[in-house]
Amino acid sequence: MTFRLRGPEFRKISFTKKSDLLRFCRINREKQSSPILCVSSDGILMKVIYKITYPNGKIYVGKDLTDSINYFGSANSELIAQDFTREQKRDFVIRKETLWESETASDSDVNQKEVEFIQKLRSNEPTIGYNQWPKPKE
Repeated sequence: MTFRLRGPEFRKISFTKKSDLLRFCRINREKQSSPILCVSSDGILMKVIYKITYPNGKIYVGKDLTDSINYFGSANSELIAQDFTREQKRDFVIRKETLWESETASDSDVNQKEVEFIQKLRSNEPTIGYNQWPKPKE
């Protein structure tokens, strides 16, 4: 699979490893006034807000700026583990849903959208989810 960058100044740059492309995008995103769109042979790498649902029904809302199928967020593992027995940890299924996606949103826009979903779904309330930030409004 070949990965390319879309944009007038990047037409001839291509990568064979996704990790090299993502590193390049991350470094150069900070330097550009408009977003860089990273393109793979199967389409544009989207920025996404996702929801993870655990077997106990609790949720975690997060963002992924690279649209990795293998990224499941940075929830506190110890916090999650205390909700499950050893037996429950041996075999379980979690669900990852994309709640929102954009090809063109800035990182700042994605950060804002993540907070909106955390607050809307109340995943920062300990009885509902595993997000520890932002703190729930009282």
